[in-house]
Amino acid sequence: IKAIVNFTPLRSVYISSNGPSVGTSSGTATVWSLNETNKACSALPCSQLVPNHETVIITATPPTGYMVGSWSGCDETSNSGSGACTIKVESDIKINLTLQKTQ
Repeated sequence: IKAIVNFTPLRSVYISSNGPSVGTSSGTATVWSLNETNKACSALPCSQLVPNHETVIITATPPTGYMVGSWSGCDETSNSGSGACTIKVESDIKINLTLQKTQ
């Protein structure tokens, strides 16, 4: 008996927050994947495993009084203030979120 197994390696997506921490919260993030279950980070920093070659969208929920200032490490971003980070995962990757105090 011969078995063929297709194995898709998992890659680490590490998300950190560069900015103020409010109490014990530096915000939360969700990794949205087209082919996987969405993976929530209940606090930053956090790391999630996703399949290699997967395109994911990361959204953030900053702590009260803060907004998304910018992202780094993304292939593309949208809407500073409440924006999202899109990446195609080809290797382990580090994404950084910078928070800004709201007026």
